[in-house]
Amino acid sequence: MSHVTRERNGQAVVVGGSLAGLLAARVLSDVYEQVVVLDRDVLPERPVPRRGVPQGRQAHGLLARGAMTIESLIGGFESDVVAAGASIGDAANDIRWYLDGRPILAQESGLPAVMAGRALVEHVVRQRVAAIANVRIVDATEVTGLRVSGDGSLVTGVRLAGADRPVDADLVVDAGGRGSRSPRWLADLGLPEVPRETVELGLSSVSRHFRSRGRHLDGRLGGNSPAHPGQPHSGLVLAEENDTWVVSMNGWFSETPPTDLAGMLAYAGTLDNPDLAEIIRDAEPIGEPAFMRFPHAVRRRYADLAGRPGNYLVAGDALCSLSYVYGQGMTVAALQAQALAEVLRAGTDKLGDRFFAAADAVLDGPWAAATSNDLRFPQAVGVRRPVDPAQAAYLGAVRAATATDPDVARAFLRVFHLVDPASALAAPEIAARIRRPGVNVSSALRRRRLDGIKS
Repeated sequence: MSHVTRERNGQAVVVGGSLAGLLAARVLSDVYEQVVVLDRDVLPERPVPRRGVPQGRQAHGLLARGAMTIESLIGGFESDVVAAGASIGDAANDIRWYLDGRPILAQESGLPAVMAGRALVEHVVRQRVAAIANVRIVDATEVTGLRVSGDGSLVTGVRLAGADRPVDADLVVDAGGRGSRSPRWLADLGLPEVPRETVELGLSSVSRHFRSRGRHLDGRLGGNSPAHPGQPHSGLVLAEENDTWVVSMNGWFSETPPTDLAGMLAYAGTLDNPDLAEIIRDAEPIGEPAFMRFPHAVRRRYADLAGRPGNYLVAGDALCSLSYVYGQGMTVAALQAQALAEVLRAGTDKLGDRFFAAADAVLDGPWAAATSNDLRFPQAVGVRRPVDPAQAAYLGAVRAATATDPDVARAFLRVFHLVDPASALAAPEIAARIRRPGVNVSSALRRRRLDGIKS
């Protein structure tokens, strides 16, 4: 892949060496003379989970759009993960999908399914980014605050724990994840609280890895079992590199899945999809279970923050932490990096304003899709938009049709994988297949605001 050549700026500092930070660094390396990535962890030399990615041992699905976007940013990404033991399948045909308790019709889709653990994805990207001549990755380094110009209008660097001098920067990007300290750092500068939206979910997850004992799931590479109203349990099983599997089970609204094998098997038996129970029962458990809590999804609106200083961006989970049950996080991080690249093509003037607008455009669809589905549950706490009966009926008919109609199933999965926008489900050729008694298709199509499409 050829990189863009243009007049370069000074030094960019990226806070956080996870996927969002690494992909941002890759993009910034085309525009800045030097890019420094700072991470608190001692970064491992092998693809293993680390403390700074607390969700790293949970099941991670890289959506098809994410795989394609990372490949466009990091040429050779897919070949590298395959060389490390991962496999690539078809996202629709090799994974058994369920939706509202029904299996989605299986078929070849052409959507890539990269079957690699979260740690391997990050490891491959980190190796590629570290090989860029003007990128330096510094681990075991904690950023404690921001340095700003005398009038407070520009961020000019970062302060480090145990260091006498700050690190100067012409741009700082906070990709510090869900635990981002940007709200506190900006408050320390006298700025108001960052506007945000939340949806309270009370999710708890238990994941465990297994080693294959032969052929499983009839040769498929995974299966999902989403929660839906009346079924507050969900789960995901995915093949990972080197003949291993990861099983993750989620309890919603403060329900906690068990961690012992017998309890996990019983819990899996309550799910719509039998694939998780098969792996727990038939594969060899390895390692210990990993437990994680996720109280709420949160989206921070930095574009609306009064007095926000220039030369400062926020990306990845630090900007928007989506519920991980939808598998959007890695893909959204990649799309934000792609958006940053597009914004930088017009230069660095008013970069913050332009980037946050572009990032919001990236986030609007995934956020609306995930939270609209979350808010179908009466126990979820968040701002509910007025429900359009025609839209709700149409989307319900779409979900039902994915079990029997190959065109609807294909359209739904392309939207789920963020390849197509939600409005694709209202395309005339799809709407013509969704005519059901009591469904006002024309009313739903007039609005073309099909937000609640994920499950």
